[in-house]
This record gives sequence, structure tokens and C-alpha cells, in this order.
Amino acid sequence: MKRRFGISINESIAKMLEVLSNQTGVNRSRLIEEAIKGYLEDHSHLLVPHDCKGILVAHCPASGQLSNITEEYSEVIVAWLHAHLNEACMEAFFAEGESRKIMGLYSEILKRGCKGRYIPVGNVPP
Repeated sequence: MKRRFGISINESIAKMLEVLSNQTGVNRSRLIEEAIKGYLEDHSHLLVPHDCKGILVAHCPASGQLSNITEEYSEVIVAWLHAHLNEACMEAFFAEGESRKIMGLYSEILKRGCKGRYIPVGNVPP
């Protein structure tokens, strides 16, 4: 069963959505549904405490923004990869442990001015 409701979004996002819909042949409702579903899956860790594992990808405009973060979150970071792309830093953190601590790592990355994306691996609680 589908539920219909309206949303308001920024004009530039609406235009990007229209372009993506035209290029992929997928209607806007389906694109928005998939985006919301992905967001909810990625952020369910904020709703249900559990043990989890996943990959946290960070993009920082300047070098050094995430210095010492591996020591601060060594309890959940099992491995990491660091690379420089142009002037920016890219980091991939492989994390395992309590969801609350992994989300703490995610929040710290955002607080330091970096973009981040957590990709859970395995089962995520409903």
C-alpha cells in the first residue's frame, strides 16, 4: 500500500531530481522513496541501540581535520584507510561495536567540518 503526501524542497534540488528522473527513466516518487529508505536504513542506528559493523567514509576539505580520531575511537575502529585527492583528504573507517559509539564517531567527523556517510554492513534492526 502506498501513502501519498506532499513535501516542499529547494528549487535546485527539485531540478536535480527532475534531471535524474529523466536520465534514469525512474519516476520522481520512486527516486524519493528510495532516497528516504536509504536514509532511514543508514540512520536506524540512532533509533535502536545494537551491535553493528560498517564503513564510515569521510571527506575533509583540508588535511589534519581528523587527526587523533583513530585514537579517540579505537574501541570501534578496526581499520582505516587514508588518501589525499587534490587538496582534500578521504578516509574510510571500518567500524564494529555499539551503535551509539559508531554514531559518536560519525557525529565527531561532522563536527570537525567533514562530510560523512555511514554504510552499515549486515543486518540492521527494524
